[in-house]
Amino acid sequence: NFMTSDLDTTAQLFLQGKLAQVMIAPDKLEYIMDNAPDTMELGTFPLPGIDGLPSRSLGGASNIFAVSADTKEPEAAVRLLKYLTSRTNFETDEGLKYSNSGLNDVERSPELDGILAGYGAAAEIPVKLTVDGKERLPGIAVCDENGSAKVVWNSLGISEYSRASVTLEIDDSFAYDNTFDIYKQSVQSYKVQLESENPGFLFSALHATGKCKVDLVSETSPAKTSGYDLYVYDGVCPSALPTDGAVWFVDPPDRIKSLTGITLNGTARGKFFFSASGSSETFKTIMNGISPSKFTATQYTKVLTHAGFENVMSCNNEPVLLAKSEGSTRIAVLALDIHMTSLPVELVDFPLLVNNICEFAMARTVSKTLFGAGDEVRLNARAGATAMTVKTSAGETTYDKFPVTINADVSGTYTVTQTLENGRSVTDEFFVRIPARESVFGRNGTNLVNPVVMTGIGTDTNVQNDTRDIFMWIAIALFVLVSLEWGLQYREQY
Repeated sequence: NFMTSDLDTTAQLFLQGKLAQVMIAPDKLEYIMDNAPDTMELGTFPLPGIDGLPSRSLGGASNIFAVSADTKEPEAAVRLLKYLTSRTNFETDEGLKYSNSGLNDVERSPELDGILAGYGAAAEIPVKLTVDGKERLPGIAVCDENGSAKVVWNSLGISEYSRASVTLEIDDSFAYDNTFDIYKQSVQSYKVQLESENPGFLFSALHATGKCKVDLVSETSPAKTSGYDLYVYDGVCPSALPTDGAVWFVDPPDRIKSLTGITLNGTARGKFFFSASGSSETFKTIMNGISPSKFTATQYTKVLTHAGFENVMSCNNEPVLLAKSEGSTRIAVLALDIHMTSLPVELVDFPLLVNNICEFAMARTVSKTLFGAGDEVRLNARAGATAMTVKTSAGETTYDKFPVTINADVSGTYTVTQTLENGRSVTDEFFVRIPARESVFGRNGTNLVNPVVMTGIGTDTNVQNDTRDIFMWIAIALFVLVSLEWGLQYREQY
């Protein structure tokens, strides 16, 4: 029965085709539009105005009563409605003493007047800040009648954090927007195994990213096939691919075919130039900020076939930088000896290229740490991941096909846990806020967007997570080594 059912039930009856029309407020239209069958034709019309007055259907109207033209007792029905909407009913009915009647001069309960006075009045609300489980001194949000309040915590002495939580200490009927979590998008640390007869340049560039702890293969430290996030083979090939982690081949020998299917076809010598073009996500990640036209080479390895691999960068219009991203498998191949190129003297582009390949090989699970309700979120698997579990307040779901795309339809914290082939697990977290139209509680401006290092939570410091921040110290770290080694090799090549 439409007249005795609640709004949710009547909306369901309408969507099921059991009601020809339904009376709803405009803010409920979105639910109807999102859930109506494709074959359902929808139309809307406003309720007519009363006694020639304009229609007023855009507010939060109360219940509307009407008398059917076909009722058997029209006079009794009208008398009942007159009583239900009378001053007597609103002043004497115990269930209506907190109702805000639209009638003039209705005597309201004093308790109701107190509640109504709280809406639109100024208030001071305590705001609690918790950083990594430790509560800081609370702030006070001084809210006026019309504006918003800003709370600032200064001089906290915080340079690193994992999770900060801001909470309004107030009881209200809508608690979902009383807490706002801020997760640091941390600079992930990776274990890297490097096997090379001449590892100088690669070791320095990997170390300079600030993300890689590099172990060199030697007679006293033999190569391993598990336990690392990234395996770099320079001029060599293992007998089998590692059981976990991403793989990067530099100047590979012919036997790379048995591991990747890539067929090599000898060496080209001369003076060659580099180029790159593409629009894929892999291309954008690896070539971000890179100017390949700066690079030159005196020799490179010719690639005959590379099925399953994307050509990211070319030398002499032939592929030299190949990449493969399939599920949790990530392989990069640089078909040249970097000592026979100008790459090492590119104090910005070369370490940035190494950094970008690391970003590709060990992709972040999630691109940022704050989303809005209803956003589509792409979750990337770590290299070697066998399962990914996403946990929210509504439950958890486990996936084994990657990447994973989810709709963030539950507000709050999302915890993403990945299980790797070597038995390790890694966890990432992000926060989904309720729709902005339902709350104005959040960060101020662009502050704390992907923070890496911050001088104080709540301050006006705007910290950007940008690879350009590492240029200066990368250049310094490489300058001495590059100058010494390249000075000797330059004469031989040019």
